Amino acid sequence: MGMLGSLIGDSQRRLASAEAHHEKVVKQAREHLTSLLATQSEALGSALGAYAEALTNATESLEEAVNTTKVAVEQQEKAAANKPGDGWGGPEVEARARLSAKVLIMERETRRLSRQQSRTMEEAKRQTVDTFEDAASALSRKIGDASPILDEAKASLESSEAAAAAGIAGKKGGEQGKGKAADVDSLAKALVAAKNSTDIKMVFAQMQFDAQAETAKKDLTKGVAGILGDLSAAEKEELKSVHGSDADMPTILKSHILKSHVVKMQAVTMKPVEAKKQTAAAAQKPAAPAAVAKPALAATPAAAIAAVAKPAAAAAAATKPAAKK
Repeated sequence: MGMLGSLIGDSQRRLASAEAHHEKVVKQAREHLTSLLATQSEALGSALGAYAEALTNATESLEEAVNTTKVAVEQQEKAAANKPGDGWGGPEVEARARLSAKVLIMERETRRLSRQQSRTMEEAKRQTVDTFEDAASALSRKIGDASPILDEAKASLESSEAAAAAGIAGKKGGEQGKGKAADVDSLAKALVAAKNSTDIKMVFAQMQFDAQAETAKKDLTKGVAGILGDLSAAEKEELKSVHGSDADMPTILKSHILKSHVVKMQAVTMKPVEAKKQTAAAAQKPAAPAAVAKPALAATPAAAIAAVAKPAAAAAAATKPAAKK
């Protein structure tokens, strides 16, 4: 009995040591994830800001070209109106009319691009948050609730986006484009070139952001895999230390100690919300109805007839009048 007690005491000490080590490893894993998300949050926040600025600059360059062309056309129309003999028709008038129609189309295009930019930035931000959530979800079963870490990363993205928006807003409201002295054909070609340049800038900005987002995703995946590997190696060492090398320990005792260790390790990473749900579910579970006693059945038909006949005979004897002596 003394030897068994010594074995149990030694196993309990090893179990306590393994539990303390596991808590330390989980804490380190959470800190590692926090640092990993903070680094990628800062990088992607800067990428989002650069993406938004590039889209804004592309849209504004087209808007400036449209305004420049519009002013130039108006100047040419005023000059033509002051010319003697310039009637309502002629090639120059038709060319200015076509250019004015293109200016109207490009004005609508700049407004469309401004609206599209908001949706594009929201989609880019959503993809970034999804990347963070995937990383946190992969580790939540090992390190517990990672929502505080995820909220911190989202806040960093929000601040980066707000800073980028403030910087862009400060650059707006510049001087309108001034009309240049050029013929109608040159103005039309310049307007088309400005539209093509805007399209190229937007495509390049999207490609650049997608490349940065893909790099951040790979870095996060690699970092999460490293954290999972460290946790797995730590768990193996803990189980090994709990199991020990006692050849004389009974198998059933080893099994009991290992099971106790696994249960306690799960309790370390178990979410408090899940524990509350389990307690509430147990409290709301209806109690099993009490078993209703069933009448005993006679073993044979003869016994059943006798069981009925005996009470009937006793009742008849009680009601029969006594015989005269």
